[in-house]
Amino acid sequence: MRWIGSHCTNARHTFASILIAAGANPKAIQDYMDHSTIQMTFDKYGHLMPGNRDAMRTLTDRYLEEAVSV
Repeated sequence: MRWIGSHCTNARHTFASILIAAGANPKAIQDYMDHSTIQMTFDKYGHLMPGNRDAMRTLTDRYLEEAVSV
């Protein structure tokens, strides 16, 4: 019976990974996965979430360039 719990856990992690890859909001993932805190979600799945420093810098630069041009 132990393997059944293992398969359920694997399916749960796979589903959360798919949500992240699809761009779901982390707060929505927290709610859907029934995590008590957003920290729990980030601790479990943060390594899968996009957003290294270079990507954040590029996004910020692009946002500020568009804001200034308006």
